[in-house]
Amino acid sequence: MTTSMQSGSQTLETHPGSEAAFRLLFMDHPLPMWMVDLDSLAFLEVNAAAVQLYGYSRDEFLGMTIVDIRPAEDVPRLLAHLVDSETGLYRAGEWRHRCRDGRLIDVEITSHILDFQGHRAALVTIEDVTARKQAERELVRHGERMENAFINADVLMAYLDRDFHFIRVNRAYAAAGGLAAVDFVGRRHFELYPNAENEALFRQVLATGEALFVREKPFAYPDQPERGVTYWDWHLQPVKTADGRVEELILSLVDVTERVRRRHTEMELRESEERFRLLVDTIQDYAIVMLDPQGRVNSWNAGAERIYGYQEAEILGQSCDRFHSVEEIQHGKPDELLARAARESRAEDEGWRVRRDGGRFWAHVVITAVRHPDGSLCGFSKVTRDVTERRLADALLQQTLKELSDFKFALDSSAIVAITDSAGVITYVNDKFCEISQYTRQELLGQTHRLLNSGHHPKAFFKQLWKTIGAGKVWKGEIRNRAKDGSYYWVFTTIVPLLDAVGRPVQYVAIRYDITEQKRAREIELMNVELERRVAERTAELTAVNRELEAFCYSVSHDLRGPLRAINGFSHALLDEYEGKLDQGGQEYLERVRNASQRMAQLIDDLLDLSRITHSEMRREETDLSGIAWQVAEALYASAPAREVEFAIAPQVVAQVDPKLLKIVLDNLLGNAWKFTREQADARIEFGVREEDGQTVYFVRDNGVGFDMAYVDKLFKPFHRLHGALEFDGTGIGLATVQRIVERHGGRIWAEGMVGQGAAFYFTLPFTGAGQARPEAACRRRRGSVA
Repeated sequence: MTTSMQSGSQTLETHPGSEAAFRLLFMDHPLPMWMVDLDSLAFLEVNAAAVQLYGYSRDEFLGMTIVDIRPAEDVPRLLAHLVDSETGLYRAGEWRHRCRDGRLIDVEITSHILDFQGHRAALVTIEDVTARKQAERELVRHGERMENAFINADVLMAYLDRDFHFIRVNRAYAAAGGLAAVDFVGRRHFELYPNAENEALFRQVLATGEALFVREKPFAYPDQPERGVTYWDWHLQPVKTADGRVEELILSLVDVTERVRRRHTEMELRESEERFRLLVDTIQDYAIVMLDPQGRVNSWNAGAERIYGYQEAEILGQSCDRFHSVEEIQHGKPDELLARAARESRAEDEGWRVRRDGGRFWAHVVITAVRHPDGSLCGFSKVTRDVTERRLADALLQQTLKELSDFKFALDSSAIVAITDSAGVITYVNDKFCEISQYTRQELLGQTHRLLNSGHHPKAFFKQLWKTIGAGKVWKGEIRNRAKDGSYYWVFTTIVPLLDAVGRPVQYVAIRYDITEQKRAREIELMNVELERRVAERTAELTAVNRELEAFCYSVSHDLRGPLRAINGFSHALLDEYEGKLDQGGQEYLERVRNASQRMAQLIDDLLDLSRITHSEMRREETDLSGIAWQVAEALYASAPAREVEFAIAPQVVAQVDPKLLKIVLDNLLGNAWKFTREQADARIEFGVREEDGQTVYFVRDNGVGFDMAYVDKLFKPFHRLHGALEFDGTGIGLATVQRIVERHGGRIWAEGMVGQGAAFYFTLPFTGAGQARPEAACRRRRGSVA
């Protein structure tokens, strides 16, 4: 065989005796490849991988043009692409090709323009990305495609019960078995395919509950001996109940007969060094390296130079160990891969590889043993591809699937969810819906929400609701429902229409939150307001209490609506903009939903605490304020053991006060000091006492972020905060609570501070006595013992 190939000004001559090497690098390359005449578009040569993938024989290929394997609608794009084709190596992008059996496959193509046997030709490398493209499409349409994927999968698939009776099989399985799919149902697997060894493997999966994967399992059809022995990759997956018991088995079979036969076929490899180098150098997406039997590099292509970063002159004769990390070398991985390739003819691996500059990339590596005609080892071919981007994409896909699962779990855990069709018939409910309505899922599916109608709302109410969602708009409101046992409950409901391409609702998603207790609380509040109004004239004290209650109720109502709006708004956004997937934006919305709910609960708790402090009976007694301060400090240390904070607390500070209320005061003041010093490396918090104009003044001082004195008048007002919630958590109630307690003791409180230099809070407690604070007041650090 004498063939010439020319690229630019280079001409490659293939002399007699080079046939084997040409087969290694072109004919027997693991990826499909062909040569195409760019003038006639006819195939000039194809390799075995292309014949296998497309199903045409070599002779059929050589009688065709590249137009023949394209769908008719893709031909104009192909012709335009050929006109605009670059010279040299370039990526031709993604295309659709038609196989001999009519199947369309998705492929990625890399081409190189060159002269071949006197023709202006292109060397084309094809990668079948059909599986990847299919996975991407099925991720979008996962729900509706699962059934079709099972039925139409090329992989043979069957569901079996615990006694190995067929529950269902897909078309491929039925076709392989020579029966209709329905004829398998109810029959025992080992009645059709008796095999004691295989039955033992099935029972092993039942006993252990662990999946089983068997590679290249031989199988002979009992009634079709002419088919000979075939080889299959088995995957036997147990399907478990909630308590871990294996309920079903999923059997997947892949026919790998051709792969086994190819691997068992010995290839004769001979090719001249000149032809080998020029052909390999046309491929830059792959590092193609020839190694001697000891693993030393003796050839290096342009793809290897691009991927690994070594020039040919500096790498020839060097060990392939240098492409591995120190840890892999220490564990003998490079030698193990070569030994496996020599033993099994081929070794495949994926893992990190090291570039010349020390950088790492994720590589897919295929090492093939090259042998002399007498069977002795003459070296190895090593083909490496940088698949870092693919690995990152796979990781992102797995992360997206996990986030989608987490989102569904979070939504089901926090909200009452139902989905109906366009007529209002219920098609889905979550567990919380069943729990609050007391109906089972089976009782609810197929019904409408009339089943829950309490009779509380007039017909006009629901008419307006349907008018809103029927127009494709979101509806929000409070609804009173009736549970199965006749009890009533209130829900705050958001109904989101899901629209088709022309804007017509096809489904409605309803997200509800149980507000029964809030509604009862509102009724109680209204009753209390009325009661307080009737007795307001009795005493001035009761009048003041009523005003505070009115302010309290208004504040609760105001701040309760804010978080609820956040919950509903972000739930809307989540369903409207991220239907069918959950990306980072969806996760962020969900976190904001949770934060709003938590803030609402904290606000209510703080307001109730403030109310209780205002009205609780005060009991004065001699109280050790120093001891209380140390208790608070110890609790703060325990809450954040990693922090190093110095506390300086004056000893023997005693006062005639209500100890429970003063505990609240010091909890808030010392807790704020702890919070606002968290960014301070040498944080210091001090509690002390001093004399000022003949009056005892107590103080809490820190060296934290401080504040602008221009806003000091807002410090003690409820809900006024000088720092954003993203910087420091809190509700804006703590200092208002402190002021209320100090004033109930007949004292006053004020603050001083400077941005970046800390803050100090001073307060008085008339009719109290205090021990003198010593300048050498004990200081304790986080790891110190209790003084």
